[in-house]
Amino acid sequence: MACDAQSQTNPTTRTNAFLPAHCLCNSGYAHRPFAEYGTAAVLSDNVCHACPPGHHNAAVGVPACTQCDAGTAVSETASTSIAACTQCGSNTFSAAGSATCSACGVASQSPAGSDQETDCVCNAGFTGVPGGACNTCAAGKFKLLEG
Repeated sequence: MACDAQSQTNPTTRTNAFLPAHCLCNSGYAHRPFAEYGTAAVLSDNVCHACPPGHHNAAVGVPACTQCDAGTAVSETASTSIAACTQCGSNTFSAAGSATCSACGVASQSPAGSDQETDCVCNAGFTGVPGGACNTCAAGKFKLLEG
């Protein structure tokens, strides 16, 4: 059995691969499919799987890809560096392992790199709980600051 196209044999002089350990996945790929991240399932084949969006892998031979940090995202598959995980911009947020940053709700804002919806706070002139709906202040009431 041969290693797949996204891997290399271990050692490199080997011409066949009887076990998954005989194949080292290239950066951007991993032996474990996404559904098996965080498990101790036995690696049963020589297939290398592309890192899914929201994940990266910079090293050769790593069994699972690493998720991007909260407050960052990557939409591409097979990312080879943590640098591919770009910081979410202002008025957006993301959880760890996100492919995209999510927008804050209407009339709310958040700082760049926000990692949870509750970082979105209502704009001046609107009221509501962080991460929730923002409503216009009632007649005769005002709010000068965000939050």
